[in-house]
Amino acid sequence: MKDGKDWECPFRIEGLRGRRVLYGYGIDAIQALTTALEGIRVTLEQSSKRLSWISGIPGDAGFERPVPRGLGLEFSRRLNRVVDREIARFVTAQERRHAKRAPNSAKG
Repeated sequence: MKDGKDWECPFRIEGLRGRRVLYGYGIDAIQALTTALEGIRVTLEQSSKRLSWISGIPGDAGFERPVPRGLGLEFSRRLNRVVDREIARFVTAQERRHAKRAPNSAKG
């Protein structure tokens, strides 16, 4: 805990300039961890390096952007509906592509 009121979660990313320790803060340990993960995502995105996990997609550092909750419950629900709708569109498009290719691959 920092100053007895807020929690903090330190993080440092080796290999980027300025190897200083940064912090995520929160009213409890989970919120501090969550804000630290968001800090890691932002720090990696702002770097000029194309980082990725081993065998991952180049440039995808693997830290997803969370849907913000601090702008109100209805706003976060609306964003989640948009994300759900886009995922459904993507899955439908992939299924259609796969269905078009399936008859050709069966002729093989």
